[in-house]
Amino acid sequence: MEHKRSTAPYLVILVLCAVTACGSSAAADPVAAVAVSDAEGERVRLETADESFDAFFRARQHGDPRGGLILLHGQNGHADGLDAIRPLRLGLSEAGWDTLSLQLPSAYRNADRARWLARSPQIIARLTSAIDWLKGRDIATRAIVAQGASGASALQWMVTQDTQGVRALVMISTPLSADDEIDGLAALRQAKLPILDIYAERDIAAVLDTAPARRLAARDAKNTRFRQQAVAGATPGFRGLEAG
Repeated sequence: MEHKRSTAPYLVILVLCAVTACGSSAAADPVAAVAVSDAEGERVRLETADESFDAFFRARQHGDPRGGLILLHGQNGHADGLDAIRPLRLGLSEAGWDTLSLQLPSAYRNADRARWLARSPQIIARLTSAIDWLKGRDIATRAIVAQGASGASALQWMVTQDTQGVRALVMISTPLSADDEIDGLAALRQAKLPILDIYAERDIAAVLDTAPARRLAARDAKNTRFRQQAVAGATPGFRGLEAG
């Protein structure tokens, strides 16, 4: 008899290993609002120069402090997304990380990657605000975990701006292309910090088709701290896998 087994614990372990070694005019998503309101942790309101936004902070629960870890959801996601973001923000806080998951600018439901990448300046502004907020609590941001196309925004930020002590980037199901508004492959060729590129074995075509190019771009950068990992059996969103 077949049953579902969650990939979430394995995903948490992969990310933990990576960071230790080193999201007409858009409308708010009502589903996201309900899910986020029930999130475990402290709801905080952060500000950029142009707007305010929600984030969800969960202080480390056990062990010695490892530092701050900021999570960026992908397009059509939210700050407490059940697929990857929630398991990570809760699981990593259990392992000594102070996690801060950001609500990113709303997009049309089922927005394509181009529409999401057009919001990159807002995403980066929120990321910078989050780093400052953690710093105000005497927490140094050590790693960024970015899902989907948000990984391209985070990568671009890492190679063009002061990373303020950030030591690692984890990209989850992030497609990178030279044809996008953000040339993620060019950015990857400049990246020197540790990067973990995680994707599902049965991920969407845009992620799978660009995996070799991502690997080659990191090789061009001579980034020996780049690691690419396909999660065996996992489906898009890491919702689980079938096991016999």
